[in-house]
Amino acid sequence: MSNPKDNMMTKRQREYTFRPNDSLTQLVQLLAALVCLSQLLSWLLLAGTALPKALGWLELSDEVLDSLTRVAEFGAWVLIGLLLCSGLVFLCWLYRAACNARALGAQGMQVSPAWAVSGFFVPIIHLFLPYQAVKEIWVNGPVDSEPDSIWLRIWWFGLLGSMALSRFADISAGWETQDGEWGIRLLLFTLSAWLTAASAYALLRLVGEINRRQNRLAGE
Repeated sequence: MSNPKDNMMTKRQREYTFRPNDSLTQLVQLLAALVCLSQLLSWLLLAGTALPKALGWLELSDEVLDSLTRVAEFGAWVLIGLLLCSGLVFLCWLYRAACNARALGAQGMQVSPAWAVSGFFVPIIHLFLPYQAVKEIWVNGPVDSEPDSIWLRIWWFGLLGSMALSRFADISAGWETQDGEWGIRLLLFTLSAWLTAASAYALLRLVGEINRRQNRLAGE
């Protein structure tokens, strides 16, 4: 007599087929690295000019300020483009990773592949469902591997923190402002930039680890 668990696994494998995720993983890692680098460069540009100016250490002409403003605006648009591209590619990667986890016999997964992706776009739910979806994929890895991932927490809470701070700091606005506001603006921008960079780097590590674990399971 066949084992009910074996029957369930057979049904699951019929519904989901493992497909190598290496190409999407490498693309997500490349875009995440570019986001991290561009965010840090933007911060260096702002901190290297705004802070000395605010403290009276640096006198900048209107022409130089206009040039720096255009560079900052261009950098902001580049960053936005990278974030959109990396987000789109990551959603494709996440859907396939969620399907692969089920194809490899994952148990107890509550978030479907479709909801793992669409959860990013639903208010309130977007604050916790994507994290749960990725955590379920991580948990259903090799038995002898780490039960939790520090990269998962850094990625998600860094992302939430950066999103919250971006609501208080308009980093693409002009550089003209009241002298007393420079410290607050620079602080918010610095925190947002470093959280974004940390989240992007953690994502780079996270997708690589998940892909490696799933490839290991597929080869067993």
